Formats: sequence, C-alpha cells, structure tokens
Amino acid sequence: MSNITEIFLQSLPLPYPSYPFDDKTVIVTGSNTGLGREAARHFVRLGAARVILAVRNLEKGESAKSFIVSTTDCSPAAIEVWKLDMSSFAGTNEFIERALALPKLDVVVLNAAIATNGWRVTEDGWESTLQVNVLSTALLALRLLPKMVRSGRENPGWRPHLVIVASEVHRWGSVAAQYNTWPTQAEKGILAHINDRAKTEKDMGARYPLSKLLDVYLTREIAKITPVNEGGKPAVVVNTLNPGFCYSELARELGLGMRVLQMFFARPTEKGSRTLVDAACKGPRSHGGYLSNCEIETPADWVTSENGQATQKRFWNEVLDVLEPVSPGLKKSVQELK
Repeated sequence: MSNITEIFLQSLPLPYPSYPFDDKTVIVTGSNTGLGREAARHFVRLGAARVILAVRNLEKGESAKSFIVSTTDCSPAAIEVWKLDMSSFAGTNEFIERALALPKLDVVVLNAAIATNGWRVTEDGWESTLQVNVLSTALLALRLLPKMVRSGRENPGWRPHLVIVASEVHRWGSVAAQYNTWPTQAEKGILAHINDRAKTEKDMGARYPLSKLLDVYLTREIAKITPVNEGGKPAVVVNTLNPGFCYSELARELGLGMRVLQMFFARPTEKGSRTLVDAACKGPRSHGGYLSNCEIETPADWVTSENGQATQKRFWNEVLDVLEPVSPGLKKSVQELK
C-alpha cells in the first residue's frame, strides 16, 4: 500500500463503537493516555462492568480514570488502575498473577508500546523496544490466553477477544531492509540478532516498525494454538490491527518532525481508538487476521510469503525459548491448550 493511499484512508470515517460490552471484564494496556485511554472510555460507555487500566505509572493511571469518569456516566467502581511494567519480566508476571485471579476475563487489548531512537537495555538484558513491544506482549498474551479460554467456556454467550495492536508501519521498506538480512546475519537467532547492539543500533529508526512486524507474526502463531469449540470456532478470537497514524504520546521521543506530521496527517486519538474497540468484538472471521480501518486486510507480502512463514515459525520458537525460563512451564501450557 502506497503512502498516498494510506494518507487518503486516514481521512475515511470509521464506525462509532456501538457493540454492547455489558458485564464484560476488559484489560487495556497502555491506557493512561492516547489510544488505550480512549478505547477504555468506549468500553465503559458500552457497559463493561470492569475495565482495568494497565499502566506503568499509577498516578497517570488515576488521572486517566478521573478523565474517563468525568466524561462518561460510568461508576468509578467500573474502572481499576493496575500497575504493569512491561520493561520488566518480573513486573509483567506480577500483573499476570493478579489478572489470573479475576473471576473471568472477556477482552484483553495489548496496546502498550514504546517508540525510541535511542538504545536502552532493560534489567532483563533486552533492548527496551524489543522487550516491551514484543516479548512482554507475548508473555501477557500466552499466559492470559488459557484464562480467557476458560472464561469463554464458562460464559458461552460471549467469545473472548485477545487483541494485539500492530501498525501499518510493519510494511515499511526500512523493515524489509532489516528483514532481508536475517537469513545470513541471524545465525544465533532472530531475537539475538535484533538484540545485538553492534549489529543493529544503526537501524534504530526502524526498530518500532520492526517490532510491529513481529507482533503480526506473534498474533498469527497464537491464533494457531488457540483451541476451538464445538462447531470449529476459536474459543478465543485472536487478532491484530493497524489503528492508523494517530495523535499519541508514543512519538514523544521522535522529535519535532514527527510532531509536525501529526499536526497535518494524524487521526484524532478517539477516532483511532475505534479500531481497537472494533477488533475487540469482530468475531471469529477475524481470528488470526490483520485489521485496518476496521476491515480485514492482508498484511505485508513478507508476512505471507513462503520465506515469511518460515521466519514466522523460527521467531515463534525463539519467543517460547526466551519466555520459558521467565515463566517456567509456559511451553507445556501452550502445548496443552488444544
């Protein structure tokens, strides 16, 4: 898809969310501001009984809660602010254990992400964009999925939805440039290669788009392991989406040029958030799919190609290997899902 086409699509109207989420328990990560906060506001407006704002900064999370309460007619009791530090596997696991104690879990929107041009390493030894946008996102998805499967089977009137927020930038040529080096340069593994500062720091401008390509791969593999119910429908709908180019604090580290682009081309945050809510009720036809402008689309050619499928499988196996010591027994739980 050309940049001109994408700019045109940015201006198209998107359906205002109206699907009821009555009595649903919803988690939205990265919800203290931007798309996550606006999506959470829609969920409570549409009747969700319990919306959990999963945020790194509790003070900002409480501010987001106050904003949502003041701009809707929801009860303050419907919104909870939970700490989630995705730059730490320990912090992510703490959040997961709390979430696993919920009576049920109907919707999870994994929206939290960072975009930076600077190389930073987490306490776990991973470049921060790779850990937050990909590895901790995978940890959340894989550990919460069995809970969502059980919730759906115990409450058959609703099919849970697990949504991973990707981006149209996974199609960018800068991503392809890095991607095409993997067969020859990633002998020790794709993740190890991306995490090698000497080899990839010069390509940090493509790090965020690259992370979103990996999120597309992640979604497609999780969809494969999701069990099916009677009738062959997935027990949990797993999908990914492009919210479009939106006003967001995500680009706060990317400089004046990005702020100027936002000024002229970005969608209002509320409009972009509609894509998240749409994905959270899209139904089985979207399972394993990539959504853009609230429609199911085909992702980048390098996702669906033969080489892309091989790379996707290699990446998936590496993710499981990385996360197994972080969450012992994860591989077994994935194998037992079906």
